[in-house]
Parts: sequence; structure tokens; C-alpha cells
Amino acid sequence: MSANGPPPLTGKPHIEGMSTVIQNDENSQQQSSSNNQNDQELDNMTEAERSMREEELSFYSNSKNEYGDDNIWGLLSGVGGNIYEWYDFAVYGLLAPEIGACFFPDASRELQLINSFGVYLAAFLMRPLGAIVFGEIGDRLVGRKNALVFSILLITVPSILMGMLPVYATWGIVSPILLVLLRMAQGLSVGGQLAGSYVLSIEQSSSRSRGFRGSICDASSIGGFLLASAVTTITRSILSEEQVNVWGWRVPFLFSLILAPALYYIVSHTEESKLWEQGAENKETEEIIREQEPASHDTPAVVDLLSSPFRRRQLIGMIGVLSAQSSSFYTLFLWTPVYLSELRGIMTEQEADLINFFVIGLQIFFVIFAGRMSDTFPHRMDLVRIGLPGIIVA
Repeated sequence: MSANGPPPLTGKPHIEGMSTVIQNDENSQQQSSSNNQNDQELDNMTEAERSMREEELSFYSNSKNEYGDDNIWGLLSGVGGNIYEWYDFAVYGLLAPEIGACFFPDASRELQLINSFGVYLAAFLMRPLGAIVFGEIGDRLVGRKNALVFSILLITVPSILMGMLPVYATWGIVSPILLVLLRMAQGLSVGGQLAGSYVLSIEQSSSRSRGFRGSICDASSIGGFLLASAVTTITRSILSEEQVNVWGWRVPFLFSLILAPALYYIVSHTEESKLWEQGAENKETEEIIREQEPASHDTPAVVDLLSSPFRRRQLIGMIGVLSAQSSSFYTLFLWTPVYLSELRGIMTEQEADLINFFVIGLQIFFVIFAGRMSDTFPHRMDLVRIGLPGIIVA
């Protein structure tokens, strides 16, 4: 062929281009086949089953969020709030032996621990109520940001008061009663903070980072346990055992005075959820819609949740999964250190707290890793199915 002729055809670009076209065509056919299969399934269902199936597909799809901008301050406020609140919540459990001796001195060592963890139970009973109450406050009254501020204030005051609360030898039976009431206030606050931080962070997230931002919020609550383990370990290392038993157990509670101002600075820079702001701006339109459809808009969120068969199924399933996960978590991070140090005497309290510190750090890594992985799955339930056998085996 002459030099002025057309260049020889190597075939490589043509083959690569054809491969891409063929691959795209195969993907299109697979998607079309999947859609046809879904349509056939819907046709064979009753109206109730079809409604549940459509809601399920919408729930698990990685839909775009037009209001999501991945605002960093919203994420930091949720993370900081969770660390702070769960720090205060966890400190009590880690100091249960000392608190039991101060507020239930007439009982045996074992009963002191049981009574101390019984007070811990009172806080757990308040957490679902806190999530409902602060959810309503954030949805209908003051917005996500201000709901978080209220929850932070609600846990700061009881924590400081617990650090100054007179013991049984000073106030008698009044002291353990006040201890229970303060712990209940903390449980109410923690329930609202955790749920509120998820909502604010996820509403501000884009579809590509939704799972990752949610996992950071979850990891930050575990980070509160990490900080609590660090502070209690340092306290027990610096002070003698007698000092910790008499007054040193108060120090981690009063440490809240240092954390609260830093957290307020972060929250003050946080923007309100654009989704909630948009709803506030359209308030007049929403009022008209409420008048036309009062059943779907004037009911509390908890009633709306329970009115959907799909949501009821999801709620029951998540309660089961999270009950297994949470019971394992608290058994490992709160009861096990006390059991190994106080009841069995296998190691000192400082050694148990130090082991706790490293194990919690490992869990934080895997929580964030799983959150990042969830953004890569087309169906988020796939990751749940992968993780559930791990919970059962563990």
C-alpha cells in the first residue's frame, strides 16, 4: 500500500469498541429482563402484596437525594454529639463497681453490681421513648439541628449532677432514687441524640456516601465507649484504688464540663437539614394538603410507621437484629471487663479497660468499612444478609 493511502486497519480499536457495545447491550438486556420479571411478579400479587413490594423496592434502592450536599458540619455535629452522649452513658457502666459500693453499701459485692446495673437498665428503658419524643420534636417543631442541641443539654446537666451527687452515707435512700432519675434523663437524651444524628447526617448526604456517613454516626457512638474506656483507664492509673472508690469515680462525669463547650462550637456551625427547611418553607402548601388528607399528615410519626405492613415488618426485623447485636455489644464492652476484674480477679481493672479500648477501636474500623461497602451494593439488604451469619456465629 502506498504512503498516501489510508492507514492499515489493526482491528484493535474496532474490537474494543464492539466489546463495549456488546457489554452495554447485555447490561441493557439484563436490566430489561429484570424489570420484566419484577412486572410479572407484581401482576401475580394481590394489591396489598404489590403495595408492600413497591415500598420495599423504594426503601432499599440507592435513590438520589436532591437535598444532599455532604455537609461536613452536619456530620461533625452528629459525630461529636454521639461521642459525647455515649461517653457519658458508658462511663456509668465502666464505673459500676465503685458506684454500686457508694450508693448500695449495705449489699454484698455481687448485689452492689446487680443494683448498679439495674440503674443502668432504667436508662435503657427510656431510650425508645427518647427516640420517639426527639423524633417528633425534630420533625414537627424545631428541626434536626435544634433537636440535637436539646438532647445534648439534656445529658450534660444530669452528668454533671451525677458527678456531684451525695452518696448513700450522706443522703440515705434519696441518693439512689436521684441516681435512677438522672440515669433515666440520660437514657431519654441518648435515644434522641442517636436517632437525630442519623437523620441529619443522612438527609445531608448524597447517594454515593449515604451508607458511609451513616456508619460514621454509628461508629461515633462506639467512639464514646472508646473515650470512656480511655478516661476511666487514666483515672484508675493516676489515682489509688481507695481514691477512686471514695471520690475518683466522679472525675469522668465532671469531664463533661470540658467536652460540652467544644461540642457546642461544632453544633453552632451546623446547617439545618435542607430537606426540613424545604418543608418549613412550604408550610402553607402543607397545611392545605393536611386539610385534604388529614389521615396521612396529622398523625404522629409512630402511628404512620405502624400503619404500613412493610414498615411493621422492617421494625420487627430490625428489633431482632439489633437486639442480638446490642446485647452482644454490651456484654462484651461493659459486663466482661467487670466480670474479669471484679468477680473472677483474672486481671486488674486497668488491664480490663485497656483491652476494652483496643477491641472497641477494632470494631469502629469494621463499622466504617461496612458502611463504605454498603454504598457499593445495589441492594442494601445484601450486606445485611452477609453480616447476619457473623452475628449468629459470634
